[in-house]
Amino acid sequence: MTSIVTIRTYSTYAEAMVAKSYLVAHGVCVFLPDWYHATNAWHLITALQGVRLCTVASEAADVRELLSTVKNEASSQRRLPISEVMLAAVVYLFSGIPHPVRRR
Repeated sequence: MTSIVTIRTYSTYAEAMVAKSYLVAHGVCVFLPDWYHATNAWHLITALQGVRLCTVASEAADVRELLSTVKNEASSQRRLPISEVMLAAVVYLFSGIPHPVRRR
């Protein structure tokens, strides 16, 4: 009989679903036992201490390895310096491009 192992706990349902989708795309069987509470009674996530990502014990090492590679890839991405963001905002404001208008 196989046992269920909690791999990681996420603070939001969206984070947990992104991780689950990534792992399922790589052929790993994972599930979120707290998905019902996270979607219908979201205020209980704090009481449940987050949304758990679980798998069977035999695949736990593979899941942890896959999730660590995602974390390393995300940390290696280039972030925009604040000077470039401010420059883009100034160019947008002074270029004469009209602001989007919501019509009723």
